[in-house]
Amino acid sequence: MVIGVSRSLIVTAVAALLLPACGGRAGRPGGAMVDLDTPQWPRIAPLEVRWGDGAWQPVTALLPQPPGRGSATVLEARLTVPQSDCIDPAIWVSACLYLKGATIGSRRVTSTSCFVPVLPAEAGQTAVLHFESTQHMREGEVLAVCQAQQRGYMVSTETSALWLAFALLIAGAFQLLLTLRGGREALTLAALGTFCLGMGVQLLQQTRVHDNLLGLDPPALRAARDVMSFVYPAAFMLLLARILPERRRPLVAFVWAFAAALALALGLQLFGVVSLRAASWGAQALMVAAIIVGFVQLGRSAKKDPAARKLLLGIGIAIALALPDLAWGFGLQLVAQNTAHWGMVVLAATMALVVQDRFRASAAAMEQRLAEIEGLNEELRFQVEARSRELRTALASLPPPTPREARPDDVIGERYRVDALIGRGGMAKVYRVTRLIDGKPFALKLSSGKSSRVDAARFAREAELAARLRHPNLVPVIDVGLVPNGPIYLVMELVDGPSLDAMRDRFGDVAWALRVFADVARGLAAVHAAGVVHRDLKPSNVLLATDAAKLADFGVARPETDAPVEVDTAATAPRAGGKSDHLTHTGAVVGTPRYLAPEVARGEAATRASDVFSLGLLAWELLCAQYPLVEPPYLAALSHRPLERVTPRQPPPVLASLLERMLEPLPEHRPTAAEVAEAVAAVAPARYTEARQ
Repeated sequence: MVIGVSRSLIVTAVAALLLPACGGRAGRPGGAMVDLDTPQWPRIAPLEVRWGDGAWQPVTALLPQPPGRGSATVLEARLTVPQSDCIDPAIWVSACLYLKGATIGSRRVTSTSCFVPVLPAEAGQTAVLHFESTQHMREGEVLAVCQAQQRGYMVSTETSALWLAFALLIAGAFQLLLTLRGGREALTLAALGTFCLGMGVQLLQQTRVHDNLLGLDPPALRAARDVMSFVYPAAFMLLLARILPERRRPLVAFVWAFAAALALALGLQLFGVVSLRAASWGAQALMVAAIIVGFVQLGRSAKKDPAARKLLLGIGIAIALALPDLAWGFGLQLVAQNTAHWGMVVLAATMALVVQDRFRASAAAMEQRLAEIEGLNEELRFQVEARSRELRTALASLPPPTPREARPDDVIGERYRVDALIGRGGMAKVYRVTRLIDGKPFALKLSSGKSSRVDAARFAREAELAARLRHPNLVPVIDVGLVPNGPIYLVMELVDGPSLDAMRDRFGDVAWALRVFADVARGLAAVHAAGVVHRDLKPSNVLLATDAAKLADFGVARPETDAPVEVDTAATAPRAGGKSDHLTHTGAVVGTPRYLAPEVARGEAATRASDVFSLGLLAWELLCAQYPLVEPPYLAALSHRPLERVTPRQPPPVLASLLERMLEPLPEHRPTAAEVAEAVAAVAPARYTEARQ
């Protein structure tokens, strides 16, 4: 986003530089124009002026500055209102920055723009213009004009300046909005945005048509300009301090100096001691010192730092373009137009390029860091898997583990402090724990109750299998260990949300259900891609995080290449057909009866297709808020009855065929989990929305 802002500033600068050649030249009246219908207004003469209560003296114009000023701040100009054929005659004063009003005959006119309206009957009467200035008056022509024609001419000659002002204001506001995202470079971006806003206000106020276009209150805009004369140089010095951290101290000192000067100026204005405009000249003097210090610090860093070289170039161009305006302020006219604003835009674009380079460098460093972290995570997964395998082997020769209940503030494995019990199952309890090394919360699953060596080995295998899996829709295992003289434990990511089973009141909400279905399908596809069969897919094993549904609990999962059955001779009862299985509950088929595939209910080995059948049952409940079978497959198998379908509520038509295929009795007729995930993703919203009420 910062890159886009910097490019827009560059394009704006180039376009602005080309605008004068195309006819939009910001200059004072009388300058050379191209392809413009330039009104040739006569100067009003004779013209008399006086400073304060001094004597009237004749002048040809207010440019150059009238003589005899001394220490006076009030100037009056006396003239005779000329005859005019306009329907909207007016006296136009180029020095309207200092114009406070006028008196025409006995009529008092209060003017805050460049125009003093004249009534037709006032031709030939004496008019006195009232000015107030604490500085050198750069412009001072007095012309008899037609208001509408002169306003149009002013708009055409100041178009480029307005473009630049608006571009700076928009760019500055946009960059300040970006700082709300935070991050290491937020302060740098805030400095750049504040600088652009300050320069935009300065440039907008210097144009003489902003009051016509925007309806702004000129005194308020002048006050904003005076405040920004303190703010934008402070923002520039802050950006330099961020760019040159090794030379931060003198640069930050100037930031505080500008802040203190602004506070003092506002206080003096509040108590009527010195006007904010007069005090702002102190900011200009302070800015000269700041530029010198900034140049020195940039020069000391330029040899090694390309950002310093870019800023030096930008400041050099800005100063070069400001010199004609500076000379004009002392009565020396080098060019017929203002040029300082071009330099400010070039400087702003240079600053944006430097900030862009910093963001690119930060992004590259972040990518490298993420690559390193991913490498460490891969190594951690390998170590957890290997450690789980070693534990599973070792547990086969150890006596059955002693049951262990964890209490709050207990420390497990010397690394995890128990906070609270958050769930329990048939073989384990789940606790919320805090990792002592960094305070990060996790979920710790601790084997509980009386268990055999095979039960403990199964627990270790859960950690081994889960450690292989990394996917946004799976709950990863990040550590595994053995409590001394006690049970095995495994540590998982903490999902701060309910299970899908706890959200049954939302079943049937199709939009929400589609998101959950899509996430679970993606998670199951990742499990199958790793060569693992979950074997216990059900709503209570789906956890709803803030931004994703996650498949959890790999307690009975196994690699698909493992032997189809595992027998615990101490706890397994023979089944019909002469087969035995390693059971979730002693003597029962592995899995939850309500969500078993028909072949598993008959005692066959679970496969990926079995998981797809379980997902089909879960998805149908999600979408239709109704279980699609008359009885669970397990009960049908025990009674030797075929599966019967109820007359269910119909799922969305685009998914009806998919769900029918997922619930095919024959495994080979079912789609794969990857095919299901792809089909659901095509119709589901892009993201899962938080399920919690």
